[in-house]
Amino acid sequence: GVTVYELYGGMASGLDMLLKRRCKINKYYYCDSSDESRAVVSRRLKQYLNDYPTQIDKEAIERVFLLPQDVTQLSETSLARSDLGQTPTILFAGPECQPFSTAGKLRAFNDYRHNALTSFVDIFNHMKDTFALTGMPFGYLIENVNMQHNWKSPSIRQDVFYAFCAAFGKPVCLDAAQFGARSHRVRNWFQNLVDPTLLADVLSDIGRPPNHLVRDVMGPNRYPVICNQPDRHPFYPCNTVGQPLAAWPTFTTKLRSDAFL
Repeated sequence: GVTVYELYGGMASGLDMLLKRRCKINKYYYCDSSDESRAVVSRRLKQYLNDYPTQIDKEAIERVFLLPQDVTQLSETSLARSDLGQTPTILFAGPECQPFSTAGKLRAFNDYRHNALTSFVDIFNHMKDTFALTGMPFGYLIENVNMQHNWKSPSIRQDVFYAFCAAFGKPVCLDAAQFGARSHRVRNWFQNLVDPTLLADVLSDIGRPPNHLVRDVMGPNRYPVICNQPDRHPFYPCNTVGQPLAAWPTFTTKLRSDAFL
């Protein structure tokens, strides 16, 4: 079994993935500053106990919210309370990406949300150092926006991307649409579980499942728009000009967006 840390935890998709792959969970620690997210995860954990009784139990989640829920408040002391480094561990994290996204204000390291990223990098390095000392296996999977394709900002495209690579290694860049999602979502995945070049080669051979269309998830009397331009790199090419959309643009909270009308 493994111990799982899920920072910027959202809907606990990392834990969900491990359970669906039949992994045994020894301990699970969750961190997210959103009250709504923590409420959702609390409900999901109860369901997981019912759905995966041989893989996760009440003891594994008894201290799920032990850590400070604001990443900037995490410290070596708070992590020590979770017995860090004593068992095989995997870390999932998705630091806030708005400072580096083309849909944001392009403030990069000058954005106030960069403080949380700086804190996370410090914690990440402490975790790596701790596991290097104890000799226990430590894996990580970190998600963020594909800043190397930011056409609006050369600084983000180069300097920020190189900074991420220096901290977390070479990423694999993937579009969720390739794997059947009804909207494009291109993201970098930084991990130490397998050689990233090999992983990218293997995943490039996977094609989008057939007949996955936007209309499948639309309500009554709602219809997808007709595609008027082909998908361009780095987006997975699944939309055909003149045909209803197979995948929407990436969902964002951008003000006055009409991309989905």
